[in-house]
Amino acid sequence: MIVKHLASVERWWFRSVFAGKGVPVGWTEADPDADWRTEPGDTTVAVLALYQGEVGCSRAVIAGAVWDDVASHPDCDQTLGWILTYVVEEAARHNGHADIMREQTDGAPESESVPGPSPPG
Repeated sequence: MIVKHLASVERWWFRSVFAGKGVPVGWTEADPDADWRTEPGDTTVAVLALYQGEVGCSRAVIAGAVWDDVASHPDCDQTLGWILTYVVEEAARHNGHADIMREQTDGAPESESVPGPSPPG
């Protein structure tokens, strides 16, 4: 449930950390992997809607903010720029994990699974 996890990442970094809102995230101290688990009702449509909703909230939170604005969470001194970079890195890492799983399933390296010309080299 990479997409479900990434929705929690969006919620945590933008609403909880940057905006300083006390919103629940997809995990707890007692269950730190809850946002990775498929639950009843976690359809593809529902999880994609969850992620898209969190991205919309993130955009609303940072509207009007600038790169060097500091997060509102009292235990955090990261800037919006740091948070944006981190969230992109987190999504990229998990996209790489998904590509490894896809390759293990279909056996084709990424360069063979993408239609069109191959890059040089």
